[in-house]
Amino acid sequence: MSSAGHGPNIGHGYVKYVIIDKQGNELAPIVFPAMIGRAARSVAGAISRVESIDHCGSQWWTGEEALLAPSPITILARERLVDPVFLPVLARGALQRFGNGKDAACCVPAGGSCVTGLPATRAADTDKAKLLGEHLRTAHAGYGGIRVIPEPLGLVYAAALDNHGQVAGDPALLSGSVGVVDPGHHTVDVAVLRKLVPVPTSLDTYALGTARPLQQIRAQLSATFERESIRTLIRRIARADARQASAQHRRQKVLVVPWRAVHAPGSTSVGGWWVQDQRAPGSSARPGPERTADRRAIGARCAGSSHNQASGEYSSQPLFQMSHALPGIIAA
Repeated sequence: MSSAGHGPNIGHGYVKYVIIDKQGNELAPIVFPAMIGRAARSVAGAISRVESIDHCGSQWWTGEEALLAPSPITILARERLVDPVFLPVLARGALQRFGNGKDAACCVPAGGSCVTGLPATRAADTDKAKLLGEHLRTAHAGYGGIRVIPEPLGLVYAAALDNHGQVAGDPALLSGSVGVVDPGHHTVDVAVLRKLVPVPTSLDTYALGTARPLQQIRAQLSATFERESIRTLIRRIARADARQASAQHRRQKVLVVPWRAVHAPGSTSVGGWWVQDQRAPGSSARPGPERTADRRAIGARCAGSSHNQASGEYSSQPLFQMSHALPGIIAA
């Protein structure tokens, strides 16, 4: 292929990112929970640190590391498309992981086309596709083009196309009718393809993801054992500790709580210990609960930066040299 290919999928539960370089080699995929949190300074005496993501002058943690923040953020609703911070930070988090914490430029192929997705019934919405494209362009200005397709189609294309974008899959898959069911954390998407051609009326999205059953299971377990979730308990202890701290005692206090079953979106329990830097009121500018207004202010600062170079242009030209052009919207 003449250029690299980028495949970011910022799902409601997990972020998935695949890159195929110019030689057709697929880099090890990146997968992590779709959460962000405002980064804080390291606790005194820490022997390890967490890499943060810089976004318009603000520092963020992503994935499981976001649970170190006082107020981790995950957005399941469609508001994630209008939030100026959430999607760009997650995309940058994925690119930074390709560099093992270093500047992504050292390990991410320059240029290249990007194919991403939205739920089946939302991918045809030009405004939503353009918003997603702008967020990705904010995260990485080097994309040669960004195309938004219905997410279920990506499952079929992964099986039907080789790393050079040529049709090379199972003949039965290529010439027959294929039904796709894509169960996700917030939605279940379906589609039907006949000879790799999507049937427009078959695309549908159902609000039947795993998020609600997981919430119900957590509530039932909490009620059965008459105990709050560990995450809720940790926050309650932290708030009570802060209220009781005297103004005369400004010295640092460290709260260490066993952390055995934190329910991160789309993930299972995480073992280990959770350490939170707690200070008496007034002793430091420790970040408080994250607000949407704060992220909008960051987005406003970003609007004129070099990162936001989305052109908003649309084209029907395929991004790869394929005998079957990818359907979808060119978002940026």
